[in-house]
Order: sequence, then C-alpha cells, then structure tokens
Amino acid sequence: MSNSSTTGAEAIPAQAFLRGLFASAVASADPMLCVPPAIRRPDVTGRIIVVGAGKASAAMALAVECEAEKQGWG
Repeated sequence: MSNSSTTGAEAIPAQAFLRGLFASAVASADPMLCVPPAIRRPDVTGRIIVVGAGKASAAMALAVECEAEKQGWG
C-alpha cells in the first residue's frame, strides 16, 4: 500500500508535516504579530499601563511597548 498523494505533490513524512504545522501555529500566536493590529492609539496622553496575567503577559506588554515607540505614542 502506497502512502503517496494522488495529486502528484511530493509526499511529506508525517513527522515533518506535524512539526511544520506546530511551528506555523506557534508563529501565528506571536504577540509581536497579534497585538499591534488589536490596539489603537490612546485618546489620552500620559503613561500607558498594560495589565496582564499568565505566561504570555510579558511578551504582550513588550509588544504594546514596541508598538507605542514605533507609533510615537510616548
């Protein structure tokens, strides 16, 4: 029994495919990519306080800080 595709595409070993899929999922959840489109320019001036909880909160706060510097908010 063959494990090849009928579309003519080269067969990818399952482990390589799954590793690539996992890497793609992790990359798509990168706060530096996800956070900037979700924030907007503050309506007030002064400090921006970011409150978070959990493992990703520091990375998300860094993404907000980088976006603020990039946009000249602070």
